[in-house]
Amino acid sequence: MKRLLLPSLIVLALAAGWSFAAEIKTLDTTDASNTGSVMGLTNSTAPSAVDDRWRAFQGALGRYIADQASGLTVSSTSSTAYSVTGNDATTALLDGRLLIVEMTPTNSAVSPTLNVNNTGAKELRFDVGTSLAAGAIAAGERIIVSYDSANNIWQVLSGAATASGYSDPLTTRGDILTRGASATQRVAIGASGSVAMSNGTDTVFASIVSDSISTGAVEVGKIADGTDGYLLTWSAAGVATTVTAGAATQVLTSNGSGAVPTWQAASAGVTGCGFVSRSSPSGVATVDFKDLTFDNYRFIVNLVPVTDNVVLRLRVDTDNGDSFDAGSNYNWGGYYVSEAASQTLRGGSSSDHIELADGLGSGATEGISIVLQMLGRNVVAISQYFTFIRAFTHESGVLRGGVGTGMWDRSLSGDTSNDVDAVQFSFSSGNIESGTIDMFGCVNS
Repeated sequence: MKRLLLPSLIVLALAAGWSFAAEIKTLDTTDASNTGSVMGLTNSTAPSAVDDRWRAFQGALGRYIADQASGLTVSSTSSTAYSVTGNDATTALLDGRLLIVEMTPTNSAVSPTLNVNNTGAKELRFDVGTSLAAGAIAAGERIIVSYDSANNIWQVLSGAATASGYSDPLTTRGDILTRGASATQRVAIGASGSVAMSNGTDTVFASIVSDSISTGAVEVGKIADGTDGYLLTWSAAGVATTVTAGAATQVLTSNGSGAVPTWQAASAGVTGCGFVSRSSPSGVATVDFKDLTFDNYRFIVNLVPVTDNVVLRLRVDTDNGDSFDAGSNYNWGGYYVSEAASQTLRGGSSSDHIELADGLGSGATEGISIVLQMLGRNVVAISQYFTFIRAFTHESGVLRGGVGTGMWDRSLSGDTSNDVDAVQFSFSSGNIESGTIDMFGCVNS
């Protein structure tokens, strides 16, 4: 019966609530000092008549309540080892014992300890497996602790701020928290454009791989913007790359397995003859045709000069038009037949051009038409030869026609190793007023 008396009375005292709490707090923690009427036996019992054992009970209850309600101030010689003396001076720690402790100073290291009534230093922990981090307890902070006899620790039930190992693992803006193999862990912010995804075990930032995208799910509008005219392809290493835009009239040509395709002149992969390109000059001094790769070419020329009585000239280059040869390296000759059946012979050697026609008129109904053939362009062992048939209106208004031939002399130029890969048409003075030049290419096989 005695065993049940004290716990029963404590329960009754606590159940009385805050209305009774003030009176309970008047109980003195010294037995003999409990001489008031609170907790008396009867209304008629004089305080002096209360038995000392009842006063002892009141003292025990007062000490128990004081340890939980008043806040015990620790005394400490370091910021990690705290000690406190309770009103209840018992040295036997009971499982579940509660204390309110006012801590000072702030703990400076992980895993601080608390020694109550010289019962030995016991680690303060949030739970069985989580110690307090440095700075978890602020100076003057009150915490509620409960003794855990199974693990011999004081478990912090409230107050302390941070658990060891959980001192904000996030270091960079955009980091996220996730559960690792055994604890909370930081997942660093990924690179721009990467996404958070599961690898089956953890959360990771990674680029989207093709397996993550459903077939047919990518719209054209989702592809990154690029440069006008570029094409998408893959390198020999299987890496996506682009083919830059080619020049006008070029065609996309395969360079074989493992090589990126390139834009080349239309001769690549072509047999026989075919149309390559057209130029429609207007108000320009020259018309250049570059990137010549066919074995032979034919040019259909229809031009009107701005200036009267001019010569139509032809020049060549072996450096794709970077510098057309204007040296004395050309020979040419031919004849004209007029509408009056008169004949004229013309020719020149060591000239700075091939003359295609002279004395051209610039009137509204005048001009020149020529069929020019460029032969053996790819044969560097011989000079570059041309033949042409022409019809034009002389500046005097007379119709002329005839044939001619011309040569760019390699022996004179000194270039005996490079193909002619560009030709240029121009008048001896003034611009080309209007017209067209169509280019056709032919390969030998």
